[in-house]
Amino acid sequence: MTSPSTATNGRVSTRERQRLGTRERLIDAAIDEIETRGLIGARIGRIAEHAGVTRPTLYAHFPRKEEFLLALAERSRRKMGERVAEQLAAVDGLDLVHRMIDILVDAARNDHPTLRREIFALYVREPALLDWSADPFYGFLVERIDAARASGQLNPDRSTDALVRIITSTILGFVAVENEPAEVRRAAAHDAIEGLLRSFA
Repeated sequence: MTSPSTATNGRVSTRERQRLGTRERLIDAAIDEIETRGLIGARIGRIAEHAGVTRPTLYAHFPRKEEFLLALAERSRRKMGERVAEQLAAVDGLDLVHRMIDILVDAARNDHPTLRREIFALYVREPALLDWSADPFYGFLVERIDAARASGQLNPDRSTDALVRIITSTILGFVAVENEPAEVRRAAAHDAIEGLLRSFA
């Protein structure tokens, strides 16, 4: 006999809904803790307490504090992928890359700076954690850059994967390194990408 917590007809089981709900509460509690105290100062006990779970339950979802940052980064990338796909659905060619700069700079300004810096720092410490191929944002760019190569707007001799990595890394560099005001970095990113795109044409 099928248990009420077993998924049927493609629906999410009761147990799975509860698990996902617990995970989201933990992520939200971790966001508050890390925003306030940074990753080093964050305490597992406070996160568990704020989420209303025990330490063993927390560790079952997130064995180490860095896992919270990965989950948050995944959530942010998913939302960013949806935003980019929606706002750039009717944009093609090289304009897409420039519009992407504006979206990423605006998104970064709305993020909590401590969380953003902790996530970037984690990827610097453990670059293997950054899986480009599994990122929906990356997948969207691959599709659109591939179309630009096919139409002759970008050099077809360069692989789509290489172009996307170069373009994305360049833009994220200006977003991550906050040595100047956002608008200055936005303008610099546009100039840098324009130079790159000309060399790729």
